Amino acid sequence: MEKSTQIALIVALVLILAGAAAIGVYIGLNHDRSFGEMFENAVVETYETTTKDIVGDFDRIAITDNDAEIKLLPSGDGKARIEYSVVEDRDYIVTVSDGVLDIRVDDDRSSFFNFTYRKIILNVCLPDSEYESLTVDCSSGSVEVPEGFTFAETGIETSSGSVDLKANVTAAADINTTSGAIRLDNLKPQSLTAESTSGSVKVNDAGAQDARIMTTSGSAKINGGEFGSLEMNSSSGSIRVEGITAAKISAEASSGSVTLTRCAVSGEARVKTSSGSIELASCTAGSIDAEASSGKITLDGTVASGLARLSNSSGGVRFTKADAGELRINTTSGSVRGSLLSGKMFDVRTGSGSEDVPASDRDGGMCVIETGSGSVSITIEG
Repeated sequence: MEKSTQIALIVALVLILAGAAAIGVYIGLNHDRSFGEMFENAVVETYETTTKDIVGDFDRIAITDNDAEIKLLPSGDGKARIEYSVVEDRDYIVTVSDGVLDIRVDDDRSSFFNFTYRKIILNVCLPDSEYESLTVDCSSGSVEVPEGFTFAETGIETSSGSVDLKANVTAAADINTTSGAIRLDNLKPQSLTAESTSGSVKVNDAGAQDARIMTTSGSAKINGGEFGSLEMNSSSGSIRVEGITAAKISAEASSGSVTLTRCAVSGEARVKTSSGSIELASCTAGSIDAEASSGKITLDGTVASGLARLSNSSGGVRFTKADAGELRINTTSGSVRGSLLSGKMFDVRTGSGSEDVPASDRDGGMCVIETGSGSVSITIEG
């Protein structure tokens, strides 16, 4: 073994033993508390804070940080400033140039020794409520923008920190996290993009003419709002949409379920899953296109004024008091069962399954059902 390698191993061993000894001493001094209590107390401990005044006029804000919890606040006295944790070898460079307030962390700590349980904060105190733009780039810290502020545009990106945005955005909002959660409240820009790799995305009472909500392994949920075009996509997380209106909606999950409840869609509602289930409850749409591979498709009190196309491979199709101007249902091995609100002209083709449908109504729309090995049972509850 080379001498340099031996030295490196010895240094690493010394550091490990020193760390273990420090932990042992800490636990010994705090033997009357549980480890959970000690960890909780360590987490909530914060540094002392200081302030730095901001001089100059600006309508655009740019923040670059690494591990601070960033929060925007009204200053209350008409003056701009930042309030931040006092950490050795860590400060902020603040400049105002050409109408841009630039706040940038200046961190000279060793990357090996800058881990801390103590919370580092950065409060940006602003004198006005309306600004042209806000951009934030943060590695592992969280970002919170409360209500009371208005921005034409926002662009927020974090690696492992969460984003909580309640401010009003009028033109465009672009939010991106890697492993942090995203929460958006009362947001109504023209364009909205929220994307998280392993964190969840929650949108409450929001809206946009063009909205895209994307997650990889996290869930996506929208509760209330008015949208033009709404696109949602999740690889392994579920998708839930409740109480919205939209011109059109597209929701696709690979291994998660998709649920739409009390949604009014004037155009097409397109829903697709690979191994998850699909449920539309108390929804209306111009047309419905639902496709599943192995999960069940359920329509409960849902009506499409035009075509409803329901396709499933190994899962069944169920509907209760549902209807459409025209129905086209196809399954490979799943059965088709349910009740419709109006009579239809039935065209049913089954491979090896049984068939039980009402007599055709010449005044009704077409209802074409094809199954491979599944049975068909339909009733009318008009």
